[in-house]
Amino acid sequence: MKTTLMRLALAVAGAGLLTLYGCGGGGGGGEVAATTTDVPITVIDGAIQNANVCLDKNNNGACDPGEPSGKTDATGKVTLKVDNADVGKYVILAEVGVDAKDADTGVVPVAYTLKSPADKSTVVSPLTTLVQTTLEGTGQSSTDAEALVRAQTGINVSLFDDFTQGTSADSKTAGTVARLVVITTQQQITALVGTVGTSAIDGSKITKQNLDRAIAKRMLQNMPALLTALTNPAVVAAIAANDRKTTEAELLTQAKALDSGLTTASIATVVAIDNQVATPPVIAATPPSAGFTLASLSFFDASNYVVRFFTGSAAQNTLDANNNYRYVERRQRSNTGNLAKWNKGNDPAGQADLHWNGSAWVGCALNFESTSSARDANGNSSYNYCDNAETGKSNRATFDVAGKTMADVYAQVRAAGFTTLTIDNPTVLGSATFPTGSSLFYSSGTPLTNAIGYYPGKSDFAGVSNVVAQYTSAVYSGGIAATQGAGV
Repeated sequence: MKTTLMRLALAVAGAGLLTLYGCGGGGGGGEVAATTTDVPITVIDGAIQNANVCLDKNNNGACDPGEPSGKTDATGKVTLKVDNADVGKYVILAEVGVDAKDADTGVVPVAYTLKSPADKSTVVSPLTTLVQTTLEGTGQSSTDAEALVRAQTGINVSLFDDFTQGTSADSKTAGTVARLVVITTQQQITALVGTVGTSAIDGSKITKQNLDRAIAKRMLQNMPALLTALTNPAVVAAIAANDRKTTEAELLTQAKALDSGLTTASIATVVAIDNQVATPPVIAATPPSAGFTLASLSFFDASNYVVRFFTGSAAQNTLDANNNYRYVERRQRSNTGNLAKWNKGNDPAGQADLHWNGSAWVGCALNFESTSSARDANGNSSYNYCDNAETGKSNRATFDVAGKTMADVYAQVRAAGFTTLTIDNPTVLGSATFPTGSSLFYSSGTPLTNAIGYYPGKSDFAGVSNVVAQYTSAVYSGGIAATQGAGV
């Protein structure tokens, strides 16, 4: 399972669209019924003392006056008195300031924020923060979001449990992943804190809460790199020796080396995107029309380029009986003027690829129609690419670029860290401007399922072609294939 957020794409329709493709008491006999419920909460990386915990009723990522709140004790515990009607309704937030103390590592050097889904309030940790961030990006339930994060991280215990109380290897792994998430988050906060108070490209002022949201989303995108960092020999040796001080130092070294993609140059765009995704604008309905979306482009010159785009006719851009739009994938590559065209895979040979759609081995012939649902009130859409080859959720932010030069828009896109649009010599754009009606879309997608693949004629597996790869449930959930029994 993978997570791919912040894809870059260009969309053109009509005049032109540019899209850039992550327990209450009862009463009787004259007694008055209790109006609040005691909600016990534990905040952990190690147990965190003096964290400010609240019910984030206005969903602004901060504990505000009037919201049920309290400070954690030395064991990381606090009990909030919550109105009965609000129980299980709002995200739990924990503000960990520099006046807080981690039972494992001492005084907190850089303030950060943790959160947990509304219906999972018992524990607030770096791992529940990953789950809540996934939930926000996909519209999934807390159960499904947790399953996705567990698949990404290979953690084999519930992410809603207190891993500090577990003695198993799986609990220790959960604690190590959580610690690296915190250290990496603190490094990014330190690097970006100077942008607080500056302007995002939508004109809003960047706040601490904006940074928290952007960093949490980027943490999901960077999960593969974080997990790779945990395999560093120095980290492995420190963990095996149960040397907490050395482990902490090695994790800090790894965190400093990770490239988050968030910089002082990119944060103005990232925050504007997040603002819009969090509060999608009401967009006036327009009649369906033909158009295309440019998903990626590497352009060297007119004779040498690689391009991937999606097309839709007016009929395909009209919702069908299943509330879906339809689109067709197209790929082209020109090498010294020799043009190849196909529709899937990174190479024309990919046209022979097959995958298991749940009932049969299938391919996606030229002009195959994939589907994408209408966006809901939160801006989320479900997609089914190439007959269940990949399914997932996506959302997008839209910015008006009419009248802006293509060169300026390209520079903004690149500064924001979106690299699927690459022009070897940007001066080729000259002074061309986008016409009236042009918009820039920043799209982010979260794959939820990926099919088993069959690649005839390829040599992706150590020189062996015609190979189907499938793993046991133990390996799929994070185990090591080499430890499986003979013949498994």
